Amino acid sequence: MYFEVTRKALMTPLKMIASVVERKQAVLILSQLLLQVDGDQLTLTATDGEIELKYHMAIGNGQAGAVTLPALKLYDICRALGDSAIISIRQQQQQAVVQSGRSRFVLQSLLVADFPSNEGFINETEINLSQNSLRYFLSKTQFAIAQQDARPALNGLLIEIKDQRLNFVATDGFRLAFASEIFIENQLVNNRILLPRKTVLELLKILNNSEEMVKIQLNQQQVRFSLPDLRLTSRLIDRPYPDYEVILAHQASAIITLDCQQFKQILQRVAILYDEQYKGARLEFSPNLLKVSASNPEHEQAFDEMDIDYNGDNFEVGFNVMYLLDALACIDTAKVQLHISGVYSSYLLCPQDSQNPQYAIMPMRL
Repeated sequence: MYFEVTRKALMTPLKMIASVVERKQAVLILSQLLLQVDGDQLTLTATDGEIELKYHMAIGNGQAGAVTLPALKLYDICRALGDSAIISIRQQQQQAVVQSGRSRFVLQSLLVADFPSNEGFINETEINLSQNSLRYFLSKTQFAIAQQDARPALNGLLIEIKDQRLNFVATDGFRLAFASEIFIENQLVNNRILLPRKTVLELLKILNNSEEMVKIQLNQQQVRFSLPDLRLTSRLIDRPYPDYEVILAHQASAIITLDCQQFKQILQRVAILYDEQYKGARLEFSPNLLKVSASNPEHEQAFDEMDIDYNGDNFEVGFNVMYLLDALACIDTAKVQLHISGVYSSYLLCPQDSQNPQYAIMPMRL
């Protein structure tokens, strides 16, 4: 196996797929990158055992064959070479030689037959969605995915096909993010998949804001996202997801309208002096006025206030400031609305005159 390629051309796929490989792998073959040459096409494959990324690219000079190389070492070598470098890779028994000009690296290669394969993927359901739409909905919800929670379902993002809609849901038990769009396809059957957090983050790295379509294929265990040159296959989380509709269905007893940008700026200012452990702020609502305050164990305090559209009774509530700021960063309208159903119930934050996307946030005791 042999091929030549420019550093610039090779760095694009290496940067995309090398992030799948963990620097410390219990299984040695998972630290490798599979390179396959067939005619004038080079295919690069990386996997961590749960996610597989496969990239196809054209090459001008090559001999058919396949080899595995340490993924992150190859990435580091290519990154250290000059921008105009021409890189050649040649298989040499149980090793491979990576060469560019006077620079030469001999890397250990493992058996190609030992490299995991997802070629037996069985497609049961297929939908198509533009890259910018998929990226939009993932970005509006991914921040609420739990990290290493003892409840496996919370460590993933739910994509649900229900009643001709695509719903995207994430929650860590303290907040919930929801976004949805009408999606009409013939014979579209209700279904749901639970994407691992790492899969979502990898998708956000490779998706762009184009109208180019992504083919999404899925079965009970796996999902596959296919683009013209790139294919991501991932295992799914096989756990029941919480009934998020109960959280979103509460009836609001009052709705407060706030200027989105001003609200964010106030929260950012008071956060300078909040308690780093609890990240809490006190919000005091009264007719047409919101007062925000925060303090820390050093007895330092921050106070700020803003005008709001509210005519109800006075009340106060505590929130994790970062939960509010994460949600506000995903709302694009000038005004936001805070839906209240009870002092100790979750509060719903959403764009003015719309509930898509919407964010449910539990209050905290201060």
